[in-house]
Amino acid sequence: MMTDFGRTDDGRDVKMVSFGSDELRCTAIDLGCAIRSIEFCGKDVVLGYDDADSYLHNGGHFGGVIGRYANRIRGGNCPIGDRTFQLTRNRGGNHMHGGTDPYDKRIWHISSHDDSSVTFELDDDGTADGYPGRVHVTCRYEVRGSALIARYTAVSDEDTVCNIINHSYFNLGTSDTVTDHCVTIDADTYTPLDGESIPIGEISSVNGTDMDFREGRSLEGMDGYDCNWAVNGPSEAVRRAARVSCGSSDIVMEVYTNMPGIQFYTGNGIKEGTRGKGGAVYGKWSGLCLETQHFPDAPNHSNFPSAVLRAGETYEHITEYRFSRNE
Repeated sequence: MMTDFGRTDDGRDVKMVSFGSDELRCTAIDLGCAIRSIEFCGKDVVLGYDDADSYLHNGGHFGGVIGRYANRIRGGNCPIGDRTFQLTRNRGGNHMHGGTDPYDKRIWHISSHDDSSVTFELDDDGTADGYPGRVHVTCRYEVRGSALIARYTAVSDEDTVCNIINHSYFNLGTSDTVTDHCVTIDADTYTPLDGESIPIGEISSVNGTDMDFREGRSLEGMDGYDCNWAVNGPSEAVRRAARVSCGSSDIVMEVYTNMPGIQFYTGNGIKEGTRGKGGAVYGKWSGLCLETQHFPDAPNHSNFPSAVLRAGETYEHITEYRFSRNE
């Protein structure tokens, strides 16, 4: 079902689509292709807003699709083949989350929808932020049983880079923060960061570090996380990347993907006092993100999995959020 979701202050109409199953109900809006709600066992497990302007102007990228290249590229320097493209520097001298005209601030075209799915499309010429090529992007959200499956595709008419992600914040419990959650990340290695939260180019073992989430770690007493892990198993294959559980609700979410990396972010930068859905007030650690992705700054590190999308080839990113209850 499609309904109105208001209008932005610059005059754009925003639509919302409801879809799902008996086990899982979702809504998404065409502004930013954002996932606005995921309801499982009577609990809405994602953060969001009640009006279009908040999605457009407030921070956090709540639920939005980020592109053309999500996360960070050092200095905006983007080598592709024998050319280097200068992308916009919109975060401390670096390129961040697609730049000044990111996908989560655009109105997407709703090309189809039914009781269990919705498909959005977007044409991106890349000129505002220095990307080469015109890219046609699709995003399909589909509910099957108690799983939400997100599938992103992109085709470019020139060689370019592509890293399209979803930036939903999850809170599975009844607390205002996620410090009562337990997180497992299926990764033996991670990419250490410098002081600007950009990978230094190494892929390091998690052994003996606080980045080792293979057996599950409680977030109680944490200082917060915002880093990329290299998901175990072959890229291209859909395999489990992470698991989250919360004792106060007994809800479990597992994340499966075909992408090489996953960014685990605990909402350290959510502004205190942020007004959210249904009168909720968000702040630091109100939700956590598990962003399946290419590695941050991959264009500048030949030892990272390539994020280059060749002209005429198809980028395909699959992420599944599978929900269950602790037995």
